[in-house]
Amino acid sequence: MKLTQEQQEFILKEWKRIDKKQKKDWQGEYETMPEFVQKRYSNGDNMRRWGKHRQPETPKQQIIQGNIDYQVIRQNKVFKSGEWREEEYITTKIKSKKQEVDYIREIKLALQEMKPPTYKIIKHTNKKGVDLVIPIADFHYDKKGKDYNALKAERLIEQLVYKVLLKTKHLNINKIYLFVLGDYFHYDTMGNTTTKGTPQDADLGSVEMFRGGIRILGNLCLQLSEVAPVQLSVISGNHDEQNAMALRASMEFAFRDNENIKVTTGNQYREYIKVNEVVFGITHDIKLDKARVNMLTEARHLISANKRFIWLLGHLHNASQVGDYGDLEMWRQPAFCGEDHWTNKEGYKSNKMLQAYVVYDNNEIDTITAKE
Repeated sequence: MKLTQEQQEFILKEWKRIDKKQKKDWQGEYETMPEFVQKRYSNGDNMRRWGKHRQPETPKQQIIQGNIDYQVIRQNKVFKSGEWREEEYITTKIKSKKQEVDYIREIKLALQEMKPPTYKIIKHTNKKGVDLVIPIADFHYDKKGKDYNALKAERLIEQLVYKVLLKTKHLNINKIYLFVLGDYFHYDTMGNTTTKGTPQDADLGSVEMFRGGIRILGNLCLQLSEVAPVQLSVISGNHDEQNAMALRASMEFAFRDNENIKVTTGNQYREYIKVNEVVFGITHDIKLDKARVNMLTEARHLISANKRFIWLLGHLHNASQVGDYGDLEMWRQPAFCGEDHWTNKEGYKSNKMLQAYVVYDNNEIDTITAKE
């Protein structure tokens, strides 16, 4: 449907009204930003680019470029200034701009780039075997903040895992359980938004993020497999519901012939892993009432034969023991990632810390902490 001249003028008039209001909103948000962010958007052009995701292009530009899919024209009666008036509203649907990405090619490239870090292999000396649980919570790979970016994230995860291995070198590790507790990736779409559509500050971009995330986790598995057999579990978070499952499938494919690395393929949001006589429930976040019900129903085949039941959670970026409810324990893990403007404003504090667990044959658990 082609717009008449009158309809086009109406759209442009609406744009001017919206643009004026948005500029006021952007200025208010700009003034609350840290100084280093304000410098980046110190002029009007940069500021408009920063707010571009709110209104990508003006209606005039869309009309000229032929990007309009369809329009719906509505005439409504509204009560203004003490009388009823007829007003016309035009809803415009813009054609989506799809970026074609060959994900199979990106996965192959990431697998070719995989190689274990050049660290000295840890040799364990104690004959009595234990199990090592390493949860990775809120890695937020490709997050861009004051003290965090893709390169720093990759270096940080290698260093913290290596510190855990150094602190456990006096033990004989039977098996390593590597749990990814969600939000491994910072965003989930080609437009750098979370699964629900919240815009995020990106460092590399979605394609490079996806390839780099596969390479980092693959290298980590190879590094750990030099010490003991590895069991990898990947859970989705609110930032990366789709990418997390693509990551898990990539790991399953990469290590399909590796006897020392096994990838679990259970529930996308929750899994239950038995370590000695301890059942770990792993998820991004869960409330107490649902934690009880889900453990009793989804893991009922593990209840009678085991003695401890522990939920490992992420999401809130701080380490805490959420509670010990008799037969059920809930432990929240610290976040790997640094802070950005939004997390600082909302009070999400990140310690850049890894908290791992040594599980003994008597079901006692020691906590191993590694900090930046």
